[in-house]
Amino acid sequence: TRERLRANADALAKSGLQAQRITTAVAVVSLLVVPLITLLLYRKLLRPVREMVAVVNRFAAGDADARCRLQSRDELQVLGDAFDRMLGERLERMSDLESSARMLDEQKRRMSRMGTPVSQIWDGILFLPLVGTVNAARAQEIMDITLPAIRDAKARALIMDISGVPVVDADVAAYLVKVSRAASLMGCECITSGVSPAIAHTIVDLGIDVGQLTTTANLRGAITDAYARRGLRVAAEG
Repeated sequence: TRERLRANADALAKSGLQAQRITTAVAVVSLLVVPLITLLLYRKLLRPVREMVAVVNRFAAGDADARCRLQSRDELQVLGDAFDRMLGERLERMSDLESSARMLDEQKRRMSRMGTPVSQIWDGILFLPLVGTVNAARAQEIMDITLPAIRDAKARALIMDISGVPVVDADVAAYLVKVSRAASLMGCECITSGVSPAIAHTIVDLGIDVGQLTTTANLRGAITDAYARRGLRVAAEG
């Protein structure tokens, strides 16, 4: 019985030693295989993903030619090709939007010029009818269009008719004063016509200082004044 127990104990010891050796071998193999698998996964998955992230960053920074162009010949290449097509389509949409924005800006400029027509009614006399709301942007447009016209025509008088402006408040009055000052600096007298009773009443109620503006109630008075400044006289026929 003792010999049998001893034999069993030896067998168990051998089995345990073999199991320990197998466990050690598996651990060693794992230490060797896991880094290899990690490296393969990096090359297979992580590197393409990082390349796509880098392409996104380059594209966002303004590099319109940034593309993945993966050569893995598997699902990742399919994904990369789809990603490149998406970037190309986005670039086309951005180009279309920029073109549309440029067209809208050009249309706005043309409409602004149409809404602020400067015409020469006599040698050295310009006429500018204002229609619609006058705000800061519109006032700048008026300045940008009027001053070159004064220079080109060598104008000495500018009639600015505001009968088509629905509201004249402190801001609008300030814009008109700026235009008048700029014209004066170029040797051109600005005459503001179309000051209706309602506009005059509003200006007085608001306490707006328009002392630097030469104003008339109607266009006829402004034309008569402008002609007089040029040494001309308006006379009725007959």
